[in-house]
Amino acid sequence: MLHRATVGPHSKLDDMECPPGYPAFNYHWITKEASLPIGNAHPDNTRLTGHWRKTTALLAIYPTHLVTLTPGYFWYLALQPRGVGQVHIRFGGGLAPEFIADPEANAHMSTLKQLLDEVNAEDRRGVQAVFRGVHAPLAKPGNLSHLERPNYDFARYIASKLAQH
Repeated sequence: MLHRATVGPHSKLDDMECPPGYPAFNYHWITKEASLPIGNAHPDNTRLTGHWRKTTALLAIYPTHLVTLTPGYFWYLALQPRGVGQVHIRFGGGLAPEFIADPEANAHMSTLKQLLDEVNAEDRRGVQAVFRGVHAPLAKPGNLSHLERPNYDFARYIASKLAQH
C-alpha cells in the first residue's frame, strides 16, 4: 500500500470501487474510517447521509490533474512536466464549511496541511520506487491489482495519445 503512513490506514481497501475510466478521466470511490475525522462528514453536516458521510471520490483528469473530494476536505494536484524525470507539482486544498465553522478550525486546517504534505512526500517516494523498479534488470510485466485500475486507464490514455503521432 502506497499511503501506509497517511491515508492508507483510514481507508477500507476491500470496499474501494475502481470502475472503468473514460477517455479523458477516471474516478474511484474509497470509504474512510472514522479514525481520520476530517475524512468524514462533520457531525454538523446534515446534507450527507448514509455511506456518503464517509465516502471519498478521487478523480484523475488527464493528463495533469488529480482531485480528491471527501466529506470533510478536498485537495487537488496539478502536475506540470519540466523535462524527462522532472515534474513541478502545485497542490492545494480546503475544508468543508462545517470544519471551518468548528471551534477547532485551526487545528483541522493544520491537520489537513500536514496530511497533504505527508501524502505528497509518500507519492514522490512511491513514484520514484516504481520508476527504479521498471528499469531494474530483472523487471518484467505482470498482472495489476484491481486497485490499479486507474493507473491502467491512465496508461491507455497515454498510449492513445502516442498512437496519434
